[in-house]
Amino acid sequence: MCGDTADPQYLSDISHAFASGTEQSACSVEPGSAEDVGKIVRYLYIYMTSSALTSPSPSQLCILGSTRTPFAVKSGGHTYNPGLSSTPGVQIAMARFKDIKVDPAAATVEVGAGLTWDQVYAALEPYNATVVGGRTPGIGVAGLTLGGGGFVIV
Repeated sequence: MCGDTADPQYLSDISHAFASGTEQSACSVEPGSAEDVGKIVRYLYIYMTSSALTSPSPSQLCILGSTRTPFAVKSGGHTYNPGLSSTPGVQIAMARFKDIKVDPAAATVEVGAGLTWDQVYAALEPYNATVVGGRTPGIGVAGLTLGGGGFVIV
């Protein structure tokens, strides 16, 4: 979604738990698969440079770095600081990655990057199982796991 700052999905994509962490993005996208993420990266070059609508060459697949296109990836959006999981450029919201796959026999769980830890805990409760994750509601799985968008007070 580009340019429509009143669109409810756009507002959801850019919103964070704390207003200080929210920025107005030029564009927001919600990939639903690994293939979608690849397409987003591939076509950011076209969007951000207003090039002709042709497929970018292999050298253009490194567009985010080579064009210095500002972007951010948002999981739960539980950050105070602008620029950690928010951007004035392209907001990539992982909201559609909501799958939880529990394998009780192997004692494993696969969780999507768009989930929050409280959603994961609720899904594991019927199995009388838990995982180590965020301790307050709204903490994103991907952000905490990868150490992005947050900080630790020692």
